[in-house]
Amino acid sequence: MFRFCLIMIALNCSAVVFGQRAELSIHDPVAKFKPVQAGEQLEHLFIYTNTGDAPLIISHYEVACTCTKAYFPKSPLAPGSADTLRVTFDTQGKMGWQYRKVRFFTNASDAPQEVELRVKVKTN
Repeated sequence: MFRFCLIMIALNCSAVVFGQRAELSIHDPVAKFKPVQAGEQLEHLFIYTNTGDAPLIISHYEVACTCTKAYFPKSPLAPGSADTLRVTFDTQGKMGWQYRKVRFFTNASDAPQEVELRVKVKTN
């Protein structure tokens, strides 16, 4: 863990010195689902690219409800590379239209970035 932290500090410092920046570009930040029954587990993979010229590091995410979770790579993403962000939503106890936003915090100049899940949850 200590070694990982040192690498992250070195990458960030070298990017600052040379004026390089990471840029997070999410290809399609809104996922729309067909109506589902309450209790279903939803999952969506969002594709993102580092369009900057420094390694992109995702540090953490925020959600308004513990029913929504995000999973992201812990290692830096090289410039020009792409990867996926996995977002899950537990519809248990929900009804009607649901709009679940996830904010990702990174070292990019435009951080944080949001993705959103949209779904109508039926109860019968």
